[in-house]
Amino acid sequence: MFSRPASDSTLRPGGFIWITVCGRELTGWYVLDLDATVVTCTGRKEGAVGTFRGGFGHMPLGAWVANTREHVATLLRPGNAPPHDVADRKTVLAAALR
Repeated sequence: MFSRPASDSTLRPGGFIWITVCGRELTGWYVLDLDATVVTCTGRKEGAVGTFRGGFGHMPLGAWVANTREHVATLLRPGNAPPHDVADRKTVLAAALR
């Protein structure tokens, strides 16, 4: 399952200047941030399983444009999904770049 907001990065062709790496502003660049987090469920939800923290829930993997803080893609995964799964990260990255 993927979600995508109704934003259009083509409206910002020059990027944003407030992203700085090693003291250098990345003008014209977009920085994607991929992150997984545990979402605990209190009841039986579809796809929810036991988590590594001993709870019950999901571990979605999301992508954000760090320059604009816009959410661009999410993959809903079971709670026991590894946070650094390469195949899942490739899937979310491909969705974020569409």
